[in-house]
Amino acid sequence: MSTAPNDRSAIGRRTLLGTAAAAGLAPFVIPLAGEAQGNGSDGGAWQASAAALRQTGDGQQRWISIPHSRLALNPNNSTLTQGEVSQNSGPALPLGANYIANDWYNQHRSILTTSLSDQALPPAPTGEHPFPPVGSSPALDEDFSAPEDWVTTSGDATLTPGEDGGTVTIGKDSSSGSVTRTLTVDLDDHPLIAIDVAGLSDQWALKLHDEELDKDYALQEDTAETGVHVYDIAQITGWSGRRSFGVKIYACGGAKGSTTTYRRVALLAAGTSGWDRRALRTSTAWQPDHLEFEAHYEDGSVLSGTEHLHDVDGAVRTIDARRARGWIALAGTLLGAADYDDGDRVLTVVEENLTSAIALPRAAQVRFTQASGWDPTEEPSASSTWWTAGVRASGTLTVGLGFAVGEDRDGASKAALAARDASPEEGIEERRREIDDFLAQVPTPQDFSLRLLDDARGVESQDVRSAYYRGWVNILHNVLPATPETGNDWAAIGTDKADNWMKGVPGAAQVACWDSLLAAQHLVQVDAGTAWSTLSCILTQVQADGRLDGQNLPARLAQTLWVLYQVSGEKDQLQTLYEPLARWLPWAAENPRWIAANNDIPDEVNASFVVSAAFDLQYAQKIAEELDMPEDAARWQDLRASVLEDYADWFFSEDGRLLSVHYLENSHEDATGDPIAEVTGLVLDDVPEDVDERVEDRFAGTYDPDAEFAGFAEKALKAPHWQLTTIGLLARDRGQEAGILANAVLRDIVRSGRFAEVYQAADGTLGDRPIGRGVWPSTFGIDALIDAIWMNNGVRTDDGKPAAVDVEGLGGHVSGLRHLGEVQK
Repeated sequence: MSTAPNDRSAIGRRTLLGTAAAAGLAPFVIPLAGEAQGNGSDGGAWQASAAALRQTGDGQQRWISIPHSRLALNPNNSTLTQGEVSQNSGPALPLGANYIANDWYNQHRSILTTSLSDQALPPAPTGEHPFPPVGSSPALDEDFSAPEDWVTTSGDATLTPGEDGGTVTIGKDSSSGSVTRTLTVDLDDHPLIAIDVAGLSDQWALKLHDEELDKDYALQEDTAETGVHVYDIAQITGWSGRRSFGVKIYACGGAKGSTTTYRRVALLAAGTSGWDRRALRTSTAWQPDHLEFEAHYEDGSVLSGTEHLHDVDGAVRTIDARRARGWIALAGTLLGAADYDDGDRVLTVVEENLTSAIALPRAAQVRFTQASGWDPTEEPSASSTWWTAGVRASGTLTVGLGFAVGEDRDGASKAALAARDASPEEGIEERRREIDDFLAQVPTPQDFSLRLLDDARGVESQDVRSAYYRGWVNILHNVLPATPETGNDWAAIGTDKADNWMKGVPGAAQVACWDSLLAAQHLVQVDAGTAWSTLSCILTQVQADGRLDGQNLPARLAQTLWVLYQVSGEKDQLQTLYEPLARWLPWAAENPRWIAANNDIPDEVNASFVVSAAFDLQYAQKIAEELDMPEDAARWQDLRASVLEDYADWFFSEDGRLLSVHYLENSHEDATGDPIAEVTGLVLDDVPEDVDERVEDRFAGTYDPDAEFAGFAEKALKAPHWQLTTIGLLARDRGQEAGILANAVLRDIVRSGRFAEVYQAADGTLGDRPIGRGVWPSTFGIDALIDAIWMNNGVRTDDGKPAAVDVEGLGGHVSGLRHLGEVQK
């Protein structure tokens, strides 16, 4: 490449700049352009700032990061129905962390909890292990005296009660068998399961069963080790809140008729030994520069505090204990081999992909235990699964978190110490200035009002405005650094740093060749360097035969390359990245289907891919013409004509259906799909008349201006499909329908409360809150929201250069948009 990947990156100053340089990254700096302008329809009184975006309550965002960091605090699990607050809050004040290393997400659901206690440390060992622990208040204490509560799930197993507990015996024709009991418990209060194995003939195992997904989670694979074993359900599964699941206990190991005797099983609170006291009630708040919490306890004590990222590899929790009595009880799970430095009060844990570190308050007294709190020791051992620390409740305390790739204990320790020992007030102020500087560069719509709709369903301009600027912050915070350990030299916009999606390009598995491209088309308006770096990250993975490894998605690589060039004016980048693009385009046209690790059906063709390819090839032709390559321009024109012929031949069945998926060799049954995906064909203006009419009829039969998402989210609506449909409507002089569709999408994204990959109407009418699902938070929802707001203000940028949208009822202005490197008036 002609340009180093990070040399053009642009945001974050002072601390970020210093830490990026220390990590081998070029700084991410935005040149300031004076004071932020007024934003919104309130006469310019409102200023876009970190403080102005503050959220409280159940609908608030909880995840936070900074650009060029692998670290996200409070990651979520988008497969769960609970929102961000439910997943990342609770009476033990859990703090979660996700650190992307070695092309994998490494989630710590409760890397740090904070409670109160009447004593500094768990009780000293007594030589006895009462089960469950004294004072633990278990949610379940099962002695297997009621076998009818358990049902056979495999191997003809039976459960027989006896003096020592319950004995699981597998059938004579099986080598493994299990019985299951279904439980419902609040995992925020009781995330641990403890089981006491009295004896066995061969081996035993323990699994949890998710009935909704019909999926097992192995807590303990086959083992012959008896005694008490404790497992963190929340950490292993990612579950939180009130949850129903099956507990499956096994006899296994080989011999038919094998038995295992279980003495007891219990569900416990984290770290329970009667040591820590949980809050009666808690509250939280989010700002893009820091998080806040407050907890109230039965004795009238109050703990409050903040969390923020100190730098790209470190974070800090600050605890204000001036209104608390007794001891602060800190705790966390051990997910690897632990070492403890009593001098610096730093615990380091080496895991499979990374090393984490916790720098505790210097006055802390630290012990290591089984999760149940038994037998505390001063040093961690192979059997330690939990650490605990007590410190007198007075003044303000700080706990630092640090991370490093691989077995870099020193790097993780330094990051944790730097976070703990720095001034939290100065750190939060530094993050705040960086966010404010960034928001000052974001293009400013004149008006955030909804237009053209009869029913806004309570969505007001300030709701839209808040979502707009939070969306920009989310794009910024999804910027990941280069990852040398995977051979990736490019910083890039991740699909969702706060979630566990890791199926993108090899070496940068968080980067999707669909989602990240659309985000780059927006971020280029503020930070051309990272936008170009994102596109380079993807295109440099194109193989000699044109294949792009990772998930093959309906990418719009040529459009993105053209948009980035039109906004930034960097023709050298256009020239450099054209070569891998030119390899990929024919391969994409030949392989218009979803390809992933476990899915590659050679005769499958997908309408979304074909429409996107035809749309993208127009931009390939423009690029070739701009680079004075007429033969290539003609080549792309011919390839597009061939793709359009395929579109007409493949997806319009004789029975009148518009197909979303067709199988050329009849390997599977053809399928219809989501209406919004099928009507993307409106963007094609040179298909046979009968084909065009059928697409028009499909739109007309679905479009309902009085429904959620204008009728197009009965199953699923995605931003790229909406974008193409809107572009097609505008090209057909159907601006009113385009405007109503845009405003319906905008309204219902805001109503959903999520930036999601996929949106679905709750009931089709303007009733319940729309559903945001798939990967969330996702840049797809943000991209749709930004485009709709700009369109409401009379501007579109899908061709790179800002262009007017001439639709009655729409209009205004978006200041700060760029073309060829210059800010437009």
